[in-house]
Amino acid sequence: AQKIGCTASQKVFAVWSNYMDMDTGDFCEIHDAIKNGTALADYPNLSPSESWFLHLANGDRISGTDGAMTVYRPNPANAGVREYFKQRVVRESIRVYGGIYQPDGVFLDNVEMSWGKLLEKCAGTPSPCPREYPDALSLKQYRLDVKGLVAAVKSGVPAGKVLWANLAEHSGYENLNWSEYLSILDGAMDKRFALGSAGQPVGGDIRSKIDRLKSWSQAGKTVIAAAQGKSDKSYYDYALGLFLLAADGVTAEFNYNNNAQYQEYYDDPKLAWNLGLPSGSYTSTDLNHESYSRSYACGS
Repeated sequence: AQKIGCTASQKVFAVWSNYMDMDTGDFCEIHDAIKNGTALADYPNLSPSESWFLHLANGDRISGTDGAMTVYRPNPANAGVREYFKQRVVRESIRVYGGIYQPDGVFLDNVEMSWGKLLEKCAGTPSPCPREYPDALSLKQYRLDVKGLVAAVKSGVPAGKVLWANLAEHSGYENLNWSEYLSILDGAMDKRFALGSAGQPVGGDIRSKIDRLKSWSQAGKTVIAAAQGKSDKSYYDYALGLFLLAADGVTAEFNYNNNAQYQEYYDDPKLAWNLGLPSGSYTSTDLNHESYSRSYACGS
């Protein structure tokens, strides 16, 4: 990180709206408060410090790029980071948009279920990295700290509002258990359900993804099964079929989107089929447990 305060041009850099420092100038306010030892103008009860960030072994902040921007990794265990994030969620959940409506709740993007993406930023640097999580045993602590961050955010969500999250997985850490978030979140999204970022079937035990979706639906939680598809809709039937093995017909939602442009959603006549409610759980149809079937009121 630079050792001086933000420049005038840096203070007006465009920012992504799905970061906790979502307003233009937010990051510079935090950065300059650390350099000057002052509180935040927006939140005078918060005085950020360098411990708000994760660091390389040499003390530099761990960073990466997102488009044209440099992105620094926040420390999920830090109480100030948690409070800042919570206050932003409170603000967004009660904001009136267009003078007409308020949101039903808040969706947290990219809640990381592992430190795989974080370790990529450490590649080729001296150990320990991250300095705050120095060894392999730290993975458990990192996951607990991310969970603690989400729980802190949830505590600020007003009554009657919901908190959903994209529980993001990383290559090599697929199919992690989501159960620890059942008591915190009202809904979750599996962004790599059935199909990964290249539009191909994901690795690992696909049945664990099905059972995970099933368990959340049974708990009354909304689950979005998002398959990363292609315009030719290859593997569409595969992804939809896996979804129907687990869906309860009430709380689960299926999304087949362009793996390169998330805002593009591919429709299909099959989505209009009225299968009715499922009549039971899925069952194996062969001795090797390689194919499965499930019956619905109007078909299987």
